Amino acid sequence: MIVFFALNGAVLCVSYFIEGLFTAETITLALLLGIPYTVAIIAGARSFHRSSDGLYRRIAYAIMAFAALASLPIFDRFFC
Repeated sequence: MIVFFALNGAVLCVSYFIEGLFTAETITLALLLGIPYTVAIIAGARSFHRSSDGLYRRIAYAIMAFAALASLPIFDRFFC
């Protein structure tokens, strides 16, 4: 499964380069956003073992509830 996703990612990167989707602006933005993303991933990985299953579920449910509420059509005027 890992090999499939690795090959899929490689093929996508090549096709994105061919189609010109990787510009200097997108690469710069990806590098800038990659820093806080990496920090968050490391912090999450380190704190994962310290939390209980119940806490993990509550946080996951809260994130899902926020995503469901934020995607309601009533909030379209705030995000468009």
